[in-house]
Amino acid sequence: MTKNKFHHVVILLTLFVNCFVLNVAFSQPFVPAADDEVVEVLPVYQIFRGTKKVIKQEAPNPKSVTESLEVAFQYIEIARKYNEPRYYGLAESVISPWWGDESDLDVQLIKAIILQFNHQFIEAKQVLDKVLVKKPSYQQAILSRSSINLVLGKYNEVESDCKKIDVIQQSLISLACFAQISIVQNDKYKMKTLSKKIDSILFLQNNYNDEEKQWVLHILSDLKYFDNDKKSSREALKNALEIDEYSLDSRLKFADYFLYQGEFQMAFDLLSDFQNHVSALIRLVYASSHFSSKIHNQLLVKLNLQVDELKRRDIKMHLREFAFISLYIDKDYELGLKYASENWLLQKEIVDVALYWYAIEKNNSQYHRAKLNDWKSKENFNVDLQVAMYYESP
Repeated sequence: MTKNKFHHVVILLTLFVNCFVLNVAFSQPFVPAADDEVVEVLPVYQIFRGTKKVIKQEAPNPKSVTESLEVAFQYIEIARKYNEPRYYGLAESVISPWWGDESDLDVQLIKAIILQFNHQFIEAKQVLDKVLVKKPSYQQAILSRSSINLVLGKYNEVESDCKKIDVIQQSLISLACFAQISIVQNDKYKMKTLSKKIDSILFLQNNYNDEEKQWVLHILSDLKYFDNDKKSSREALKNALEIDEYSLDSRLKFADYFLYQGEFQMAFDLLSDFQNHVSALIRLVYASSHFSSKIHNQLLVKLNLQVDELKRRDIKMHLREFAFISLYIDKDYELGLKYASENWLLQKEIVDVALYWYAIEKNNSQYHRAKLNDWKSKENFNVDLQVAMYYESP
């Protein structure tokens, strides 16, 4: 596996931190009664067309660890780009013969990515900690760990990782890493400084691929948005979508921007072709409630069917989704607080903290308000959470 490809993998991992993507991950898959029963055929994506290798959908049979890593990377890219979480299962299957080989640091890096996707954040971090003991200068592993620390709300550790990346190679990637901390701390001076630096070099340097540019543009949009420069924030999201108009990550990110602003039809139009993805469907249901009761009710039926299926699975994997649905769609604020507080204990991205705060305000819970405020003070979390919530019509 080439260095460039693994750098690519890390960008995919860090995207999970910055995009409000409501993944559907089935931790306990359905087992058919007969071996020849076809449950579902996974879609084939454009990413594989025109490539020398043909990636098959049946259980992979890797011949070497090098080949397995290459195939696993492509599966992860599909999973992220098209919000197809089932491909993470294929990626895990590909490297399964070497899963326990702690001497192969590249395998352990992909293992950490899969563990993070499965919400096993602590376990993923432990894997990367071991990798970095053996190879402290492994930049991809450092960046991966920084993204997990961001999810866990360990901001001092994120900043420490960013500094290590910066020492190895000061670059657009290290600037974006520091930018995430400036947003969490609401440090206006750093936000403006980093925003200008990223703006000045993003399209001048040719040694960054499209995935990396999209990731940086998403962070740049957040820098602008939380610095109250909504026009530039929107422009950054537009540029990210122009890089790849089929990227569901970029569409979700842009749709969230419109939902923040109360531009519900714009958000709906961006995602209308993605109703089979629960991450898009939740937003479509919420957006349509503001302009068409007929469309809203039709989509709500679809969403309820998917929610019923999710509740048969591992609830811990979907606490964010359940919190959002309870708070924004069902208006069941008491249940929303239950889901939001449990989710916040698990992951502390800005959207998770904002959902928890919103649930607290709707319930006027003094206990949870004190708990959240104590954590915010301890971790220097200073985001204006009102800015981080979707617009609600009066």
